[in-house]
Amino acid sequence: VQGAGAVVHLVGIIREVRLPGRRAQTFAGMHVDATRNVLAATAQAGIARYVHMSAVGVSPDSPAEYSRTKYQAEQLVRRSGLDW
Repeated sequence: VQGAGAVVHLVGIIREVRLPGRRAQTFAGMHVDATRNVLAATAQAGIARYVHMSAVGVSPDSPAEYSRTKYQAEQLVRRSGLDW
Protein backbone atom coordinates (compact mmCIF):
# COMPACT_ATOMS: atom_id res chain seq x y z
CA VAL A 1 0.00 0.00 0.00
CA GLN A 2 3.06 2.22 0.18
CA GLY A 3 2.51 5.40 -1.84
CA ALA A 4 -1.23 4.93 -2.24
CA GLY A 5 -3.64 7.77 -1.60
CA ALA A 6 -6.29 5.44 -0.21
CA VAL A 7 -6.90 1.77 0.48
CA VAL A 8 -10.05 -0.03 -0.65
CA HIS A 9 -10.63 -3.30 1.21
CA LEU A 10 -13.23 -5.58 -0.37
CA VAL A 11 -12.49 -8.95 1.24
CA GLY A 12 -15.36 -11.32 1.81
CA ILE A 13 -16.02 -15.03 1.55
CA ILE A 14 -19.42 -16.67 1.31
CA ARG A 15 -18.37 -20.01 2.78
CA GLU A 16 -15.43 -21.33 4.72
CA VAL A 17 -12.98 -23.65 2.96
CA ARG A 18 -10.78 -26.22 4.67
CA LEU A 19 -8.73 -28.39 2.34
CA PRO A 20 -6.03 -30.87 3.38
CA GLY A 21 -2.55 -29.39 3.05
CA ARG A 22 -3.84 -25.84 2.60
CA ARG A 23 -4.45 -22.95 4.94
CA ALA A 24 -8.13 -22.75 5.87
CA GLN A 25 -10.17 -19.79 4.70
CA THR A 26 -12.47 -19.00 7.62
CA PHE A 27 -14.88 -16.15 8.20
CA ALA A 28 -12.82 -14.96 11.17
CA GLY A 29 -9.57 -15.21 9.26
CA MET A 30 -10.74 -13.46 6.13
CA HIS A 31 -13.18 -10.91 7.55
CA VAL A 32 -11.57 -10.03 10.90
CA ASP A 33 -7.87 -10.94 10.76
CA ALA A 34 -7.38 -9.77 7.18
CA THR A 35 -9.12 -6.48 7.98
CA ARG A 36 -6.88 -6.02 11.03
CA ASN A 37 -3.80 -6.63 8.84
CA VAL A 38 -4.89 -4.25 6.08
CA LEU A 39 -5.74 -1.55 8.64
CA ALA A 40 -2.29 -1.93 10.20
CA ALA A 41 -0.56 -1.72 6.82
CA THR A 42 -2.64 1.33 5.91
CA ALA A 43 -1.75 3.13 9.14
CA GLN A 44 1.91 2.11 8.95
CA ALA A 45 2.16 3.54 5.43
CA GLY A 46 0.64 6.83 6.62
CA ILE A 47 -2.45 6.50 4.41
CA ALA A 48 -5.36 8.27 6.04
CA ARG A 49 -8.25 7.24 3.75
CA TYR A 50 -9.67 3.72 4.05
CA VAL A 51 -12.73 2.32 2.26
CA HIS A 52 -14.19 -0.89 3.66
CA MET A 53 -16.88 -3.03 2.02
CA SER A 54 -19.02 -4.80 4.58
CA ALA A 55 -22.50 -6.28 4.18
CA VAL A 56 -26.13 -5.41 4.83
CA GLY A 57 -27.56 -6.51 8.16
CA VAL A 58 -24.35 -7.27 10.05
CA SER A 59 -24.82 -7.69 13.78
CA PRO A 60 -22.92 -8.97 16.81
CA ASP A 61 -25.80 -11.33 17.63
CA SER A 62 -26.60 -12.57 14.14
CA PRO A 63 -27.24 -16.31 13.83
CA ALA A 64 -24.85 -16.31 10.85
CA GLU A 65 -21.11 -16.32 11.52
CA TYR A 66 -20.65 -14.44 8.23
CA SER A 67 -22.62 -11.47 9.60
CA ARG A 68 -20.99 -11.60 13.04
CA THR A 69 -17.46 -11.52 11.60
CA LYS A 70 -18.36 -8.76 9.14
CA TYR A 71 -19.64 -6.78 12.15
CA GLN A 72 -16.38 -7.43 14.03
CA ALA A 73 -14.41 -6.13 11.06
CA GLU A 74 -16.56 -2.98 10.97
CA GLN A 75 -15.74 -2.36 14.62
CA LEU A 76 -12.01 -2.60 13.88
CA VAL A 77 -12.45 0.01 11.13
CA ARG A 78 -14.43 2.32 13.42
CA ARG A 79 -11.68 2.18 16.06
CA SER A 80 -8.79 2.46 13.59
CA GLY A 81 -8.38 6.24 13.69
CA LEU A 82 -8.39 6.30 9.90
CA ASP A 83 -10.75 8.35 7.74
CA TRP A 84 -13.23 5.69 6.66
